[in-house]
Amino acid sequence: MTKNINISLESFIRLYVFDAFRLAEKNLSVDDFYNSLFESVSLKVGVSKEVLLFLHHPFHWKFFGGENNSPLEYVPNTKPGEENYIMLKRNYIQGDIDKLSNKILKDYGNLLEEKIKKLNLF
Repeated sequence: MTKNINISLESFIRLYVFDAFRLAEKNLSVDDFYNSLFESVSLKVGVSKEVLLFLHHPFHWKFFGGENNSPLEYVPNTKPGEENYIMLKRNYIQGDIDKLSNKILKDYGNLLEEKIKKLNLF
């Protein structure tokens, strides 16, 4: 059951980014990465995985957009039948979490806020 988000948008973004970095250490398939990420954030924030799927695009764009120097890497398959996966291309520090979270908030905060308001989560 989805309830209202009881943390700030900035805190939500930082939590999402931190959990994504932590999960990328496991070199999971894309599907397993997002299923695990949505499950983790869902439990911590109290919104459904479906809501997180609705909100995830700005995060995905910043995680894997080349200009962001994100430590995350989307690795496409090299052979038919192989899965795409997500891994860390380098170790991360708190500054990476802060920088990427701030970039998401700056570039997509209004979009995320509007989506969250449409869902009546505030």
